[in-house]
Amino acid sequence: MHTITLTEFRRSSDDALNRAAYAKEVVLVTRKGQRPVALIPGDILEDPVAFEEWALGVRSRMEYLRDKANGDLVSLDDLEAELAAEEG
Repeated sequence: MHTITLTEFRRSSDDALNRAAYAKEVVLVTRKGQRPVALIPGDILEDPVAFEEWALGVRSRMEYLRDKANGDLVSLDDLEAELAAEEG
């Protein structure tokens, strides 16, 4: 997952769209610290199995943040690094 601000998205929307379309990355666009928008690769939406796997991954990350943080915030970069270490 890649996170950018709304201001960054306005400046480089082509880059964000390319990340989603060609690099198959989910791009979160934040506004005032909130994450109101996610750009999702189109093939995830077209394939029910891929969508379910993606949704389960999102749910796992949310549960992980809730369980691990105990009220404290965990950065997305730290979360992704720890999940990658667990996978490989």
